[in-house]
Amino acid sequence: MKTKTFFLTLLFFICFNQTWSANEALDADTEKQYWEFIKERLFDGENNITSKFQKNIYIQLTTDSKEDSIIVTNLLEELQALIPNKNIGYCNSSNPFSEIDVAYELIFLSINKNPINSNGHIKRSTNINGNQIFYSGFKGISQPEIYYQTIHIQRNDTISFGERKRYIEYAVLRSLCTIKGDPGSAKTFFENAVFNDFSYEPHNTEFSEVDKFLLQKLYADDFLEQFKHHLVGNYSRKYYRAFLYKHEYQSIKIFLAVLIILLAIALSYKTIIFRTYKRKFVGYITIALLVGATANVIHLVFQLVANTGVYFDRFNSNLMIAGELLILPVIAAIILFGVEYLFIRPSMSFTKKTFFRMISIFVILNIPPIILKLIVPTRFNTAGIISFITFSLIVASGRGLLLYIKEVGDSTIRKKDFELVKLQELNAKAEIQSLNAKINPHFLYNSLNSIAGLARCNPEKTEQMAIALSDLYKYSTNRFGEQTTSIKKELEMIKSYLKIEKIRFAERLKYSIQVDSDVLEILIPRNIIQPLVENAIKHGIANVEDEGHIELSIQKSHGGIMIKVFDNGPAFPEGLVSGFGLQSIQDIIKLHYKGKAQLSWQNEPKKMVILEINSML
Repeated sequence: MKTKTFFLTLLFFICFNQTWSANEALDADTEKQYWEFIKERLFDGENNITSKFQKNIYIQLTTDSKEDSIIVTNLLEELQALIPNKNIGYCNSSNPFSEIDVAYELIFLSINKNPINSNGHIKRSTNINGNQIFYSGFKGISQPEIYYQTIHIQRNDTISFGERKRYIEYAVLRSLCTIKGDPGSAKTFFENAVFNDFSYEPHNTEFSEVDKFLLQKLYADDFLEQFKHHLVGNYSRKYYRAFLYKHEYQSIKIFLAVLIILLAIALSYKTIIFRTYKRKFVGYITIALLVGATANVIHLVFQLVANTGVYFDRFNSNLMIAGELLILPVIAAIILFGVEYLFIRPSMSFTKKTFFRMISIFVILNIPPIILKLIVPTRFNTAGIISFITFSLIVASGRGLLLYIKEVGDSTIRKKDFELVKLQELNAKAEIQSLNAKINPHFLYNSLNSIAGLARCNPEKTEQMAIALSDLYKYSTNRFGEQTTSIKKELEMIKSYLKIEKIRFAERLKYSIQVDSDVLEILIPRNIIQPLVENAIKHGIANVEDEGHIELSIQKSHGGIMIKVFDNGPAFPEGLVSGFGLQSIQDIIKLHYKGKAQLSWQNEPKKMVILEINSML
C-alpha cells in the first residue's frame, strides 16, 4: 500500500511540475526553436495541412494493470490542461459517452504481455526485451483528419514503472498527430523529445517541453495564424506563401514557365529559331544558348516569386546553377548536331527527319541523369528519373511542333514563290510577245518604204521584194506565240531579209554568213539576230557611199554561243547606242537569260556588235 501511495505522489509531483513548466513564458529564442521544430515535423513543405483529431479525443483502455490505468489517467489530465478546447477522457464500452463519434475520435489502447499477430499494414517499434508498440489506424498525410487509432503495447513482467510510463506516453502522444517532415532537411532536434524522431521508436524518450508546445499549438484554434506569424516574422511573407501553398504555387510556376517560353519563342522565332544559318552548327549553338537563357530566366523568376529561399542570399549557388543552365544545353546541342549530321540524309522525308530529331533530343537529354543514377544512386530517385523523362518528352514534342510549324511556313513560302515565279514567267512571255510584235511592224514599215521606192523604177525588183517580204511575214505568222526558235530557222528569216535589202541597195551591199554546223539546232529567243543585221544596214551601210560589207558570224563558245555582226559603216558613237532594235534585244535577253547573256559593241580593231549567250535554253 505504501509503495502505491509513493508512486501516486511521485506521479502527481511530476505532472504538477510539468504543467507548471509548460505554463512558464518562453524566451524568444526558445520559442523560435520550438516553432522550427513544429515546422520540420508537422509540415511536408507542400501544403498547409497538419493531421490531428478534429473533434474530442477519447481513449478506450484495455489493460490488466491498475498502474497502466493510473498512467493513462494522469496523461489524459495533462493533455486536457494542454488542449483545453477539446474534451479528453475515457470511453468505456459499458458506459459510452453519447457525444462520442467512434469512427472519428477514438483511440483503442490495449496493454498486456501478449503479442499480436500483425500483418504488413500494422506498424511496430523495435522489440526490446519483449516490450513493443503496435499501432494501426488512419493517420492523415494529405488531409487534416486523424480517424480512430488502434494501439497495442506488449510488455513483459519485469518492465519498470518508468519504462511502462514512457511506452504509454509515447504511444498515445504519437497517435495525436502525424509526423510528415523530411529527416534530411531538418535542422532542429531535441534529443529525448517524443516527436523528435521521424521513425516510430520510444527508446529514451520523455514527454518534454517541446512536445507539450507542439501539441498545445497544434490543437489551438488559431494554430495556422500563429504559425503564419512565426514564418512572416522570422522569414518573409513570400517564404510563408511558398512554404504553406506550394501546390498552389506549382500551378503559378507552370503558368509563368509557359508564359516565359512562349514570350521567348515570340521574340526570337524569326531572328533565331526559324532563321536560316549559313553554318548549321552556329544555329544549333545559338538556339542552345537561347534555351539556356530562357531556363535561367525561369529559374530566377521561380526564386523571386515562389521559392522559400532568397535568390541573392545564395548567390554563389545560383551562379553555379546559371552556368550549368547555359553550358549543358550547349553540350547537348553539340552532341545533337553530330548525331543528326551523321544519320540524317537530305533524301529523307520530312516525317522521318522530324521523328529522328525528336528521338535524338529525347535520348540525349536522358543520358546524363541515367549516368548519374548509375554512378551516384542517391542523386536521382525513381520519381526524379520519371520527372526528367517527362521533361525530355515535352522538350522533344516541343521541338517536333516547332519543326512542323517551320515546315508549314516554309511550304507556304515555297508555294507562294512558285506562284510568283509562274506569274513572272507569264509576265516575261507577255513582254517578249509584245517586243516581237513591235519588232515585226518596225521591220514591215521599213520594207514597205523600200518597195514603194522601187515600184515605179524597177517593177521586177519590186516583185522580188514583195515575195521576200511575204516569206518573212509567213515566218512570223506561222510562229505566232512561240518565244524560241532554232538558229537554223532564224537564219532563214535573216536570209530573206538580206535578200530584200540586197534588192534595195544592189551592188552597194555585200554580205556573208558564217555559222558552225553544230549550233544550227540550238534554240534562241525569236528575233534577236535579225535586228542586229537590220541595225548594221540602217546605221552602217545606209550611210556609206561606197560598197558596204556585212558579216554575220555564229560560233560555239565555252558553255554557249557567240553571235557577231560586222559592218564597215560609221563608228558607233560614245556611250550607249540608241535604237529600238538594240534596246528590244537587250530586253529580250534580260527576260530570257536573267543575266547569263550580254550585248556589247566595239569600233576597234573592227566595228561589230557582239551578242554572247552563256546559257542554253
